[in-house]
Amino acid sequence: MTPRSFFPLFATDVLGACRDFYVGLGFETVRDCDGYVQLAWPDEPGLQIGFVKTGHADRAPVFQTRFRGGGVFLALEVADVDAVCEALQERGHRIVVPLQSEAWGQRRFGVLDPNGVPIDIYTAVRPSAACVSACQQPVGELVA
Repeated sequence: MTPRSFFPLFATDVLGACRDFYVGLGFETVRDCDGYVQLAWPDEPGLQIGFVKTGHADRAPVFQTRFRGGGVFLALEVADVDAVCEALQERGHRIVVPLQSEAWGQRRFGVLDPNGVPIDIYTAVRPSAACVSACQQPVGELVA
């Protein structure tokens, strides 16, 4: 098997709000028709997310139930997490995890999308020496 793409697809009652939210993060609309929205990152078309209208008649019942959260979150690595956090706050998005630096090598914050899916937005930074020495595997060179 050689996958050509792999992305989360969420059933939702707020299709337009999801599209607008992720376009606001920088995704571009790949497809928007008949209760289905597919978005991709402009420079990395393999980075995608999709949404289907809850109860869509063309979907098997197992794919029609609205996502209710719990046990899933998305992680989105960006070049400048501080700038992204500031931009989202300026647009009125509620930050549910404050901007912070973590010992394991991330500067991050969290928001919720219109479905209530938590999104961990981060930039890789140098991990602390204690974190590197505690790792079971080599951390590698994450940042310069």
